Amino acid sequence: MMIWIVLAVMAAIAAAGVCLPLLRQAPRRPALGALVALVFAAALAGLYPLLGRPDLAAFRPPPPPAAPGERPDPELVKDVPLLEARMRLTPDDPRGWRLLGMAYSRLGRFGAAADAYGRATELSPREPADLSSQGEALVQAANGVVTPGARGLFAKVLAMDPSDARARYFLAMAKDEDGDHAGAMADWVALIKSAPPDAPWLADMREFVGRVAAERGIDLTAEIGRQAPPAAQAAMIRGMVDQLAARLKAQPRDADGWIRLMRSRMVLGEPTAASEALRAGLAAFDDSAQSRSKLLEAAKAMGVSGA
Repeated sequence: MMIWIVLAVMAAIAAAGVCLPLLRQAPRRPALGALVALVFAAALAGLYPLLGRPDLAAFRPPPPPAAPGERPDPELVKDVPLLEARMRLTPDDPRGWRLLGMAYSRLGRFGAAADAYGRATELSPREPADLSSQGEALVQAANGVVTPGARGLFAKVLAMDPSDARARYFLAMAKDEDGDHAGAMADWVALIKSAPPDAPWLADMREFVGRVAAERGIDLTAEIGRQAPPAAQAAMIRGMVDQLAARLKAQPRDADGWIRLMRSRMVLGEPTAASEALRAGLAAFDDSAQSRSKLLEAAKAMGVSGA
């Protein structure tokens, strides 16, 4: 992927080098100006599908994996030429298209994978796993953007199987892309709560939701920690608290954030760390008597030493 990004950038730069001198003649030759604009726009257009949505990339965990029985054996990738030849001979075999889609996905050929899964769904339209896999391949082909086509597929999946974790995850991501951050978070939390305790993707989802919540100043420790075993719950909460502390260290002008950190430290049985958070918060607001008073009142109510 990186080499294609580099090539696309170089193409855009080259186009600029050619187009900019010609643009000086555009006022005298309107047709030339229109052609130049078209060439340069085409060069830039090649960058968008490669770059995707970098503003959302930091919040993307691996999607919930397919069920164990759907995972292709690593050896399957080596047999792609044989699979392709087989499908030319037996194009009406949905299982063959499914295997080919798995192999293409493992190779990073997501557009081809989406096409293969699409053929499988045409031949066996009542298989939600194939629709879900096709939708995921479309998302991966679009560099993580949940495209309208993928959204439609995931909606069909949930109509057939409301418990499909992959479809629920990506439709929540679509909400987040549309700016409905609260709705997306609620859907992710609901996915975690409804997951079987041994779901292989559950730990990744808890970590992901905790990271996003900490970044956005949302306290979800009670909601997403309720189902975890005691040891896992403590580790998860501690990780979220550490992330909040790191964010406040970088952006200390957040009185509510310091209050959440003090409360979390007290819940974890770390009164010394809570006192340190109080001191750091007060230092961050040495020019604001109102904020300092707010921090001290909250700390006193929680029993934090130094208040």
